[in-house]
Formats: sequence, structure tokens, C-alpha cells
Amino acid sequence: MKFFIKVIFLGLLIGFSFQSYAAYAQDSAQDIVPLDEMLNPDMLEKKEKPKVPTTAADYGNFYFEQCINEDDPIFTPSEKEILCGCTAAKMTELLPVSDFRILNQDSKAGRTVRQNVLLYAYAPCMPYVIQEYARKDCLRSEQTQNIGAGRESICRCVGQRVDKEVAMTAIDLIEIFNMEHPEKIDFLKYYFMGPLYESTRWSNTKQCIYEQSYSRHN
Repeated sequence: MKFFIKVIFLGLLIGFSFQSYAAYAQDSAQDIVPLDEMLNPDMLEKKEKPKVPTTAADYGNFYFEQCINEDDPIFTPSEKEILCGCTAAKMTELLPVSDFRILNQDSKAGRTVRQNVLLYAYAPCMPYVIQEYARKDCLRSEQTQNIGAGRESICRCVGQRVDKEVAMTAIDLIEIFNMEHPEKIDFLKYYFMGPLYESTRWSNTKQCIYEQSYSRHN
């Protein structure tokens, strides 16, 4: 099972999609109770012999299934599939079963596990999604509406620069997020809805427009 997930994660690195992972996760999660139920003994007692995950791969598949089906207006289906699939694969490699079992707990141990997931499973999966989101945001921005030739190049520049800035401050940003939302691990959703992202995208759009203009005249 772990070998399968490593192959899928390698597919992300070389540009493949997570369609096969999605199909696999859906098949393997059909008879598994939801994560919040499996962590609640009272709810488990109400089920007739539920298939409770027993391996890290089971829990990873389950995280993917919940993540991909969450109502989320921020990301496109392909962005969500990549972020959820990559994070699930990383979590499976990172966490023992005991950590998965306390992932949703409102306790010091649960918060520590969620912080580790953010830093070592979720964060390494962010670059593609950050670049794509910022690039498309740039194309919609009023800053670029009057630009003809070179607009795509400018917006690719914006995506790359925003991603680089997030990478440089990721530890601090995630620590702040963890304090403000200790029960969550979907950092990017909150980042993209906040003022820090907007100011970062705005300033980098100005810089990329300047660089594009400067390169044309020199």
C-alpha cells in the first residue's frame, strides 16, 4: 500500500495527475466510516461492523476522501485533487497509526500532530497550488487588465514570486495559523482569504510588471 502511495506522489513531482489516487481512495473508503465517527466510540457502537482503518494507508485514503469532498469555493477541482492527494500521501509516510487516531482531538497531543502535518505534509504540497492560484488571480486583477502582450508571462512571474515569499515565511505563517485555528490544517484556504495574500500579490504584480517593461526596453 505504501509503495502505491509513493508512486502516486512521485507522479505529482513529474507532472502527473492524482486521478488514479482519487479512484483508489474512493474504492477503498466506501465501507469505512467517516473519521469523526471512527474517533467517537459512541457513534461506532451505532454502526453494524464498520470497517475501521487499521493502517496509516487506510487513514491516508480516508483523509483524501474527506478533503476532496469538502465544500471549498477557493480551489478548482484539479487544484484540490493535487493538494489533497499530495497531503494524504505525505501524511501516510509521516504519521503512525497512533497519530492519525488523535489527529482531530482537542488536546495538546492532537494539536502537536496537526502542527506536524501542516509543516511536514501539507506545506511541501503547497507550491503548485499557490503558483496557480496567484497566477489566475493576477489575470483577473485590475492591475493587468490593460496589458496586452506579456500578460501571461507577468502573471506566471506573480505566481512564482508569491510562492517564494510564502516559502520564506512558511514556518512563521503556519505557527500563527496554528494558534488562531488550532483545529484546522487547511492553511491555504485561510491564507488566500486574508489581507496578507492580497498585499503580497498586489506588490508582486507591480514588481513583475516593472520587470517585464524594463526587459522590453533594455
